[in-house]
Amino acid sequence: YQRRVHGTTFQTVLVGFLKRDGVIAPVRHWTIDESAVGWKDLLVCVEMLGLAVAHLVAFSYVPYLSGERVGLLPKAASLKHSLALDDLHYDVRGALMWWRPTWGDQPLQEEEEDA
Repeated sequence: YQRRVHGTTFQTVLVGFLKRDGVIAPVRHWTIDESAVGWKDLLVCVEMLGLAVAHLVAFSYVPYLSGERVGLLPKAASLKHSLALDDLHYDVRGALMWWRPTWGDQPLQEEEEDA
């Protein structure tokens, strides 16, 4: 995901420079800004083509050609596993760990009010 964000940022900067330097010009009924958006969209399509080929290499279909169903859970167990909230709980808890205030490695304790 992060590489995809960097690719988009690079494309935006490149198209911005080309637009500033007059390389990207209005085309027919498109303004310069609309033309720049079109070039960015085209670059994304070319990038996606490259990433699609990379995914074919990285995630090969060959292991699934044998037709064996090795390591699969029964349907009921698979459904139960997919509906479990353990992962959601873990992810939310991890996200909130970044949000809560800390001092060094220790969470800040709220001061107790005198009763």
